[in-house]
Amino acid sequence: MTRILGVHGVGNHDPHRSAAEAAERLTATWRRHLTAGGAGVRPDDVRVAYWAHHLHRRRRQGPETDPLGLSSAELDVLSALVSEVDATAVRQGRLTLPLRQAIALLAARGGVAVPVMSAFVAVFCREVHAYLGHPSAPGRASARNSVADSIIEHRPRVVIAHSLGSVIAYEALWSRSGPEVDLLVTLGSPLGLPSVVFERLCPAPQDGLGQRPPRVRRWVNLADPGDIVAIPRWLATKFAGVDTDREVSIHSVDFHRAASYLRLPDVARAIAELG
Repeated sequence: MTRILGVHGVGNHDPHRSAAEAAERLTATWRRHLTAGGAGVRPDDVRVAYWAHHLHRRRRQGPETDPLGLSSAELDVLSALVSEVDATAVRQGRLTLPLRQAIALLAARGGVAVPVMSAFVAVFCREVHAYLGHPSAPGRASARNSVADSIIEHRPRVVIAHSLGSVIAYEALWSRSGPEVDLLVTLGSPLGLPSVVFERLCPAPQDGLGQRPPRVRRWVNLADPGDIVAIPRWLATKFAGVDTDREVSIHSVDFHRAASYLRLPDVARAIAELG
């Protein structure tokens, strides 16, 4: 039996369902994609920890997918993404390009249409800032604790964390004592993103280097070269204890979707190697 706990990424807030219902819906989706990728999982072995509702406590004016409403602090997240594509587009942490040009730059890098990138950027920047904007933000503690609770309750051999979920899983694994985790798989992870993620982690990196969470025996990181969130792709350059750091290829239109990562044979192989 290989118990798997998934930790979802950005863009999964489901205001029309309870947290339990949203978790069940995501669990069914992740189970389907893992199975399609060749992972031999039993239905009861997979569970997804749902945390998005903790970052959406306040109602916002306008649609969540409209980047024009981003605050200055949320735009700092966009600046961090853009600076990795074109350093000349950012000066002293601030964009030197108009917002639409900056998004077009990321769209070209990710190989997707500008409207798709525009909606993604709005959601990503808002959720990253909501979680990492302040170390004592209640949403951060609640999201981290909900994932830590799921780890203790489900006692997984494998934790698979996507996108911002990899940041929350990383902090949750550090936050309290819990069961041994045989395998941590991070997918499209922004853990090493300078300024707005890496330096704000808890625990903070020491001398420019983070550490593999305690009680995690093996860490596999997978990132698509076109995934603008996976910065840097090679997490081993930022963290000690990354056992496998691999560049993978997913469909260009799905440059950051969890489904495309979960179907990778690399994920199934990493799980199968546990025996």
